[in-house]
Amino acid sequence: MRRILPGMVLMIHLCLPAFSQNNVGIGTQKPDPSALLDIQSLDKGVLVPRMTTEQMQAIVMPVSGLLIYNTSTSSFWYYKNAVDTWMEINPTERKGRLLTNTSIQDTDGDTWVDVEKFPNENIIRFSVAGDELMTISHNPNGVPLLNIGNQSNNVMIGKDAGFNTIPVGDTTGTDNVFIGYSAGFVNTSGRQNVGIGLFALNTNLNGSQNTALGDYALVTNISGRHNVGLGFNALHGNTAGNSNIGIGYETLHSSDIQSKQIAIGDSSLYSNTDGVENIGIGYKTLSSNIDGFYNLAIGNLTLTENTSGTSNIALGIGALKKNTEGSDNIGIGGESLFENTTGSNNIAIGSAVLAANTTGSHNLAMGEGSMFTNTTGNRNIGIGEFSLGANISGNGNVAVGRASMFNDTTGNFNVAVGNNTLYYATSVSNLVAIGDSALYKTGFGATEIIHGRGNTAIGKSTLKDNTLGFANTAVGLRSLTKNIDGVGNTAVGGSSLVSNLNGSENVAIGVSSMFHNEVGSHNVAIGSFSLANSTEVDYLVAIGDSALVNNEGEANVAVGAFALTYNDVGEENTAVGFECLRGNTEGNLNTAVGARALTSNNSGIGNTAIGANTLKNNTDGTGNVAVGVNALTSNVTGILNCAFGSNALYSNIVGDTNTAIGHNALHNNSIGFNNTALGAYSLYSNLSGTENNALGVSALSGNLVGSFNTAIGFNSMYNNTVGNQNTAVGNHSMEFNTVGFENTAMGNYALYHNTIGNFNTGLGKEALKENTSGTNNTAVGIVALKSNVSGNYNVAVGSGALRENTTGYNNVATGYAALVNNKTGSNNVALGFETLKTNTTGKYNMALGASALSSNKSGNYNIGIGFNALYANSRGYSNTAIAVEALYSNTTGFENLAIGDEALFENTTGYGNTALGIVSLQNNVSGIYNVAIGAGAADELTTGKRNTAVGTNSYGFATSGDFNTIIGYGAGPSLITGNNNTLIGGSADAPLAAITNATAIGYSSSVARSNSMVFGNTSVNRWSFGTQVSETKAIVVGSSSSNGNGAFLSLTGTWTNVSDMHKKENFTTLDGKDLLAKVRSLPVTKWKYKGSDEYHIGPMAQDFYKTFQLGTDNLSISTVDPAGIALRAIQELDTQLQEKDAQISALQAEVNQLKAMTSKVEQLEAALKSLTEKVAASSSALTSVKN
Repeated sequence: MRRILPGMVLMIHLCLPAFSQNNVGIGTQKPDPSALLDIQSLDKGVLVPRMTTEQMQAIVMPVSGLLIYNTSTSSFWYYKNAVDTWMEINPTERKGRLLTNTSIQDTDGDTWVDVEKFPNENIIRFSVAGDELMTISHNPNGVPLLNIGNQSNNVMIGKDAGFNTIPVGDTTGTDNVFIGYSAGFVNTSGRQNVGIGLFALNTNLNGSQNTALGDYALVTNISGRHNVGLGFNALHGNTAGNSNIGIGYETLHSSDIQSKQIAIGDSSLYSNTDGVENIGIGYKTLSSNIDGFYNLAIGNLTLTENTSGTSNIALGIGALKKNTEGSDNIGIGGESLFENTTGSNNIAIGSAVLAANTTGSHNLAMGEGSMFTNTTGNRNIGIGEFSLGANISGNGNVAVGRASMFNDTTGNFNVAVGNNTLYYATSVSNLVAIGDSALYKTGFGATEIIHGRGNTAIGKSTLKDNTLGFANTAVGLRSLTKNIDGVGNTAVGGSSLVSNLNGSENVAIGVSSMFHNEVGSHNVAIGSFSLANSTEVDYLVAIGDSALVNNEGEANVAVGAFALTYNDVGEENTAVGFECLRGNTEGNLNTAVGARALTSNNSGIGNTAIGANTLKNNTDGTGNVAVGVNALTSNVTGILNCAFGSNALYSNIVGDTNTAIGHNALHNNSIGFNNTALGAYSLYSNLSGTENNALGVSALSGNLVGSFNTAIGFNSMYNNTVGNQNTAVGNHSMEFNTVGFENTAMGNYALYHNTIGNFNTGLGKEALKENTSGTNNTAVGIVALKSNVSGNYNVAVGSGALRENTTGYNNVATGYAALVNNKTGSNNVALGFETLKTNTTGKYNMALGASALSSNKSGNYNIGIGFNALYANSRGYSNTAIAVEALYSNTTGFENLAIGDEALFENTTGYGNTALGIVSLQNNVSGIYNVAIGAGAADELTTGKRNTAVGTNSYGFATSGDFNTIIGYGAGPSLITGNNNTLIGGSADAPLAAITNATAIGYSSSVARSNSMVFGNTSVNRWSFGTQVSETKAIVVGSSSSNGNGAFLSLTGTWTNVSDMHKKENFTTLDGKDLLAKVRSLPVTKWKYKGSDEYHIGPMAQDFYKTFQLGTDNLSISTVDPAGIALRAIQELDTQLQEKDAQISALQAEVNQLKAMTSKVEQLEAALKSLTEKVAASSSALTSVKN
């Protein structure tokens, strides 16, 4: 590099003169003549100086045209002049935008208008804050296109339109169109709305898919969805209503939260606030409606004044205009039901039909002017021009035909069919006239009120000559045409009873039936030519073509072709229908109604068959009743069966005493007997099952061979096939049972899913609903044991009792919501309102009394008896609470016993406590193993443990002591925190609050020092243990070797042990020397008991027992043994002392003798000494002499 740079510098210097005089080209050999410097390149550019804004402004005396690249703004700048100074050339870089002078922009360069983003694209683009929001262009066909769009696809045109819309992702505030001042102003998250017009959808917040066109349309909508409001103030008041359509000036103006309304037309449904699903089309339709619903109004001013009427239909101008509260009316035609206000269930079709009606109801009028004047008449039918035209208040009339009953005003329950029928009748009632001008002038010449009344004439010339006859019915050409004053005759068919003059109460139905009768009465002839030749007979019944032509039997009734065709001597038979009892020859007392009913019967007696093919194949069966098509159709010899309903007992052949009522009831039964089925498809599949009872549609429908079942209710025991001895009462009860037996279910869905469970009882809606295989359960009350699946031996009595139990077993719940949440807990007993309400898995609990153990969840082995007993217990176990609110606050405490109101009331975690008596241990919270017996016993104790208080108010003020035993009324009143104390006796006390290890026994006994014991009060001076008190002894212990042998303390304080030889045995003589040796070997030391300052001298029990083997163990020494050992040792010592004394006396005598001898020896020694001295002296003298 160092070698290259000098060379480059040299070349530049050499070239500069040439460059200063000529054009310079870089990348080209021929620079442009007009350019001093011509740079050409296809893959490189010119890099100008780069610097920050500060560095740019620091250039000294820049010249105009000076160019740099500003790294602070990422753009090119040039120096213009001293006034404008530095100017930015390209303030922002916009991706893909041509760097040409084809746009205008704001100062900071983030908002601009492009006219040519790409070469020759011919699109004007509008961008705001860096986002392109609108373009103007045209399609290939030259059609102008204005495209307003953004990331959220919202279009907002107009001041503040969509001002608050929040477009986030693709779920909030997107795809809206708001055009107009403040249209959609409040909208934040509403989607796919269209609001066009001043304030349209102004307050919409999150409502979506609404369309509002017109000033103030849907102006107050907030969250309503799928609404359409077109027109000024359309759906003005809607805030949360959905799926409404309001088209027209102020349509649905007042509606707020209602949905599914349709209003089209000026002010349609204007006042509606609470009405639902109304439709109004036309000027002011339903404009006064407030809370009426399901109304349909089409046509100007229809249902205009309606306020609360419901389910009305008005079609035609002014239809039902004045209706206010009337409901279920239909008015079709101009001004139909115009005056109606509160009348309901009317139908008016035609112009001005029922126009004057105000309160009349249940009328039907069709045809111009029909029932025009009716105001209050009810349940009339007028069909035809001016039918019932003058009626005002008549009820129950039927007039069909032009001007039928034209003049009637107040008549009731007449029927007139045909032009001009009953034309002149005014106020008559209960007449029937059918046929042109039938009963046209009825009542002429009548002198009594009944004359000419109650006649019915249908057909040309019917009752033509009748004048005074009444209550006659004639249907058919010339029927009863000659009747004059005959009464109560019925003639149906051409020429029926045509010759009758004054015969009465005859019934003739069929062409020429009873043709020749003149005076005969009380006959019934039905069928062509039936009884045609009879003239004066009475009380015959013949029904069917030429019926009773050759009859010999008496009191038979035959109705239908071939009915009783072959009857010979059979009597009192009734046959109604084609081929009914056709084969009967000698059978009596049979009744057959319906085609081929009992058609094969020969000698069967007392059968009743009603319906086509009923008992069709019966030959000898007796006492059967079959009603309904094909009922008992296969029966041959079965007796005493009852079948009501089509196909009932269809397949029965020999089965007896069955009862089937309902379509297809006991359909497949062939040999089963003693069954009862009431309801369609009940016991449908039964083949041989016996003694079943099924009442209700499809009850026991699938049963095949199951017997002794009772099912009452829709689909009850529907799937049962072989299950026996079940009882199900209620819709869907035991619906899925197949083989389960001896179950009882009463109530809708009771034991609904049971399939194989046995011995269950469910009484109440959905009781044991989910049970499938659980057995021996009893549920009484709505949803009792509803969720039980396989739990066994449960008893639930009361609404919701054991409702959630699934597999728990051996539970008993009695009372509302008792054990309602139990799932798998077992062996629980809950009796009372909400007892064990929260229990889920707890087991072996017992709760008796409202809310007892109500909060228990998983605690086991608890007993709560009494209102709120163990109320708060959740996991505590083995607790027993008996009485009101006993152990009320216990949550996790266990093994507590509380008997008495509020006993252990505050206990939460304490365990092992026993409280017997009202408020005993009431304030115990966490104390353990306490026993309190008596009202108020230890009621202030909170944390003490292992205390025992027996007696009313005993230990009544203590708060935290441990290991205390207090027995007696009011005992221990001063004891507060002391431990290890025993107070026995009424008012026994320890006057120190914190005393420890003290004992006081006896009434009013008092111990005032720790580690002390007091027996009795200050008046007690005698004690005995195991024997009677002695007047001469302070303390007496027992009377035999088993209890102390009568040892006593004298009144003066001396302890005396009994030593009566008669109370001793196994005497042994002791070796005194051996005993003394043992005493000699026994260690005896000075010592003191631990914890005391008092010293003693004595042996250790271990050494004593090892040495002498006395007593019962090596831990103690009796007072008798050391004394006996000491006495025997003294005896031995005395014996040895006497022996020593004798030895000493003998020795003393010897000593005395020795002393005497010693004295003599001493004398001899003195004499010898003297003699020696003398000899010595003599010897010395002799020696001296020799020398």
